[in-house]
Amino acid sequence: MPNLDLDGTRALFIGLTTIDIIYRVDAPPEPNSKKVALSQEISAGGPATNAAVTYSLLGGRASLVSAGGRHPIAALMATEFSQYGVRFHDLCPNFEGLPALSSIFVTDETGERIVVSANARILAGYPKRVPEIDLGDFGIVLADGHHLDALAPLLEAAHFAGTCLVLDGGSWKPQLEDLLPLFNVVIASSNFRPPGCSTHAEVLQYLARKGVMRRAITRGECPVLAEHEWQHLEVPVPAVAAVDTLGAGDIFHGAFCAAYLPRVDNFVEALVAATKVASLSTTVRGTRSWARPRYFEP
Repeated sequence: MPNLDLDGTRALFIGLTTIDIIYRVDAPPEPNSKKVALSQEISAGGPATNAAVTYSLLGGRASLVSAGGRHPIAALMATEFSQYGVRFHDLCPNFEGLPALSSIFVTDETGERIVVSANARILAGYPKRVPEIDLGDFGIVLADGHHLDALAPLLEAAHFAGTCLVLDGGSWKPQLEDLLPLFNVVIASSNFRPPGCSTHAEVLQYLARKGVMRRAITRGECPVLAEHEWQHLEVPVPAVAAVDTLGAGDIFHGAFCAAYLPRVDNFVEALVAATKVASLSTTVRGTRSWARPRYFEP
């Protein structure tokens, strides 16, 4: 594990929260079939949420702006946030419908997963209440691209306040076209495809044209492609025996925020630290158990 001396540094995470219903199976479900799960669990999930929990587990103080609501199942979120020390700001405190649900099938032998999720679309058009937050309290802000209809002003305020902005680019969203220049760092997945881009090189060039000076693309177990200003490099990913890849990308982003020091600009070093934490997370089942004390022993 990398040695991260956060000393209670605060970070703000904004985006999606889901309720993840996770089934471990011997093989992916086939059409028109029934399958008995090897095990089941339920927890809070979503890119920004898993990143916030990761940041907290690594010793930082995380706050999360996302949508929960008043449905009884949403109480799961509050319980988990309290357990992991994440301060939660609810965009939709009076929403009475089901929160975003994700059904996830994790193949026991390979750790690969299939995810079916309602995502933030269930709240499209629902009025959202953006909390008043003193952005000067935070050293870094990460957004996962969800709820941008409500959160764009918060991103703009953070940018003008001089706060370091990081984008978790899981997939392309049209609203990002005008918002990308606000971000200091963009870490995209292989599925992130802006208009006119079909290769990783084109994605990195597109981000550069948008003024993003620190940009990277994660590719699972393959090296992370990164550009620091105009320096091109690849960051190796530690080879591990993966048993569960669920949430590894989200954990990568939370760990990056924990390791990145904007004033020092240790971009490459933070990417290296994030690969170590994310790789570790795939060696155990679930998105939290990697942080148990025994996994931090030398």
